[in-house]
Amino acid sequence: MLDELTVRDFGIIEAIDWKPAGGLNVITGETGAGKSLVVDAVEALLSSQAHEEDIRHGAAEAQVEGVFHLDEKDVKSPLRNILAEKGLAAEDDTLLLSCDFRRQGRTTPRVNRQAVSRAILKDIGAALVDIHGQSEHLSLLNKSHHLDYLDAYAHTLEKRHAFGARVSELHQMEREI
Repeated sequence: MLDELTVRDFGIIEAIDWKPAGGLNVITGETGAGKSLVVDAVEALLSSQAHEEDIRHGAAEAQVEGVFHLDEKDVKSPLRNILAEKGLAAEDDTLLLSCDFRRQGRTTPRVNRQAVSRAILKDIGAALVDIHGQSEHLSLLNKSHHLDYLDAYAHTLEKRHAFGARVSELHQMEREI
């Protein structure tokens, strides 16, 4: 869950510090006020990619930072696996993502204050947030995730993994016989 979003010099946004409340949050405003830019900033953060026109006119760089709270009950999530595998796991259940987008020079993506590659940040972003927009492809349509969604909803993910391990053992025994 997104706990805090900080955006500096992104598009028409000079500076915002947003702490969404629990539950549904709605961003409203007039046309051209920058509502979509907030979503664009999150997408840029999660992909570590921004276009030069995304940097505010007159600024040398844009910064986007997101503080996310990880569910302490979900200790076997793909996100936690990625973080542990890459040595990026935090001691608490907080995940800090930040990215500096420069007009001249490289983008610097960071996870928990450690510099990471764009590929690692994309993997983390894909496991962390799913952004849906009008006429965009939804990850819900990806059939490879359907069983995980169903088991997560039914709270049977661990049972499925344990059963899968037993089936693998059975197949190994059959091969040995």
